[in-house]
Amino acid sequence: FFFFFFFQAEDGIRDLVRSRGLGDVYKRQPQLCGWSRMSTQGECAEDCLRRNRNNIKGFVSSPIIIKDIMEKLNEYAMKRDFIKSLSEKTGVAAGYILIAIVLVVVVLLYNGFGGLFALLAFGFLYPAYMTFKALKYDNRELLVNFGKFWVVMGFGVALHEVIEWLAPELPLFGLLTIVGTFMLVKSQASAAVYVYDTLITPTLGKLEPSIDSTLSSVEGAVEKEKEEFAGVKDKVTGAVTGAVTGAITKSKPS
Repeated sequence: FFFFFFFQAEDGIRDLVRSRGLGDVYKRQPQLCGWSRMSTQGECAEDCLRRNRNNIKGFVSSPIIIKDIMEKLNEYAMKRDFIKSLSEKTGVAAGYILIAIVLVVVVLLYNGFGGLFALLAFGFLYPAYMTFKALKYDNRELLVNFGKFWVVMGFGVALHEVIEWLAPELPLFGLLTIVGTFMLVKSQASAAVYVYDTLITPTLGKLEPSIDSTLSSVEGAVEKEKEEFAGVKDKVTGAVTGAVTGAITKSKPS
């Protein structure tokens, strides 16, 4: 029995020109890209890129996709009483009002004045008002929460100034500061309470003896300087008073 085997040679193997290896043969093979058959890898890559770009454009510009996004934005915005009432008064869809508010906030945060206003509002005015209410109505829980917030805020402001001094051109540092302050103060300063209990309390607990010793030394030095200054002040006052009295006495006619 004779068996005959027929093999189809790869394109390039039958060429008279010596091949530089399988890679050279592979580059000349037709490539399947999507549902079309391209002649080279380069054309395949260009075709795939063109197809993906067209698909993305079609996805973004699709009326169905835009309508679905706006419906979700409207549903989310209508849950906010302020936006809901504003939409009912103006007749503008709640989703568009939400987009406008977001754009205004972004512009204000990008502007230095807007960022400063947001920091003052979230970081100082609102916590100060809540602390006032806690003191007025003797709300112990709220008072403890915002007392812890002020401790965290004090260390945070100090750290902020150090970082700003060391790296004044740090990207997005102002925006991160505003977002961090907002996160600390929201939900009755629950995040500040967490930072106080898990970070500040253990750290200060370890450093408290050395800090107290240093503060006592500083206070003692300050009191000593005050006493010495008081002595010098009395001497200067006495000398000035004596000089003025002597001058007046000499100026009087005998």
